[in-house]
Amino acid sequence: MSYAGDLVTGLAEYGAAVDDLSTSARSAWGCDARDVPVLPAPAALLALGASLAVGLAWTFGITYLTIGHLNVATGFLVSIVAGNGINFGIIYVARVYEERLKGQELKAAITAASLLTRRATLSAALAASAAYASLAISDFHAFRHFALIGGVGMLVCWLAAFLFLPSALLLAERAQPFWRRGSSQAPERVAHGQYYGAPIAAAVARWPRLLTLLGVSVAALGLGSLFHYVHSDPLEYDMRRMQNDLGTSSEMYRASKLAGEIMGANLDGAMVMLADSPEQTPLLQRTLEARRDAAPDNLKPFEAVHSVFDFVPEQQAEKLPILLKLRDRLLKARRRGFVSDADFARVEPYLPPPT
Repeated sequence: MSYAGDLVTGLAEYGAAVDDLSTSARSAWGCDARDVPVLPAPAALLALGASLAVGLAWTFGITYLTIGHLNVATGFLVSIVAGNGINFGIIYVARVYEERLKGQELKAAITAASLLTRRATLSAALAASAAYASLAISDFHAFRHFALIGGVGMLVCWLAAFLFLPSALLLAERAQPFWRRGSSQAPERVAHGQYYGAPIAAAVARWPRLLTLLGVSVAALGLGSLFHYVHSDPLEYDMRRMQNDLGTSSEMYRASKLAGEIMGANLDGAMVMLADSPEQTPLLQRTLEARRDAAPDNLKPFEAVHSVFDFVPEQQAEKLPILLKLRDRLLKARRRGFVSDADFARVEPYLPPPT
């Protein structure tokens, strides 16, 4: 026994969307964990993650107050906002520790970082916010929500980085000091993050022409592939293919297809209703048609209503005996030679079956 239909399909699609959102949330924390190699102290990573969490909370709090919900097109914005919104905090923390390497105390380093990075990071936040906001001109409502969430998210993540992150870094310094001025541990504590890009920098200095040629070659190959990809019209226009991965729902789709083959019709966009008795069917049909006719032209709940009686003549019980008499007379006329074999072959498919 297998189940299919609107309810089962809705539950399966909802479950798939929840799984996708869970993966999206895990990737948001992955955005924070990616910075482990470049941060000089694990406590700084916690401060950066806390700042990002504040920005996300503000973003989706505003989303709740303005839109009220997420859908399958906007639910993944948790990872999108996190992936872009964390950049302001990364730049801020990096600048703080650059100032610390110069011998500044933490409070002075935080003050310097706030003054030196606010204009550049605010410009980046405004540019990213404007890029998201441009989606508001789309006729697709999910993209309009995308514009609001992404545009607001960039600005509030920037605010969280400059309002919350300084205090978080002060607390992180108390828990795990970066280094103290004059401490012999300073070089070991900073080498892990300071020389993260040292191999790449050394390679560029040693083979500049080779790397330039390699970069140009890769760019040319990419442009050629891009032209071929765009020329092949890669957009998907069949919305029936715009579904979640079947995964464990393959049996549901198999049962749905089998039911469609048995019923002999494609019921996409239609609904079948079952009355308790044949006598209720005409009343149900008239009621539904009256509601459809009373609705405004642009708000019709459905296009048409059909019942089994649309395909069965009225007064069927009275007409069946007459049809049987006609059948008997036609067979008798054929036996007596009044109807040729060719004419009877044309009429025979329409004869009622014998009782």
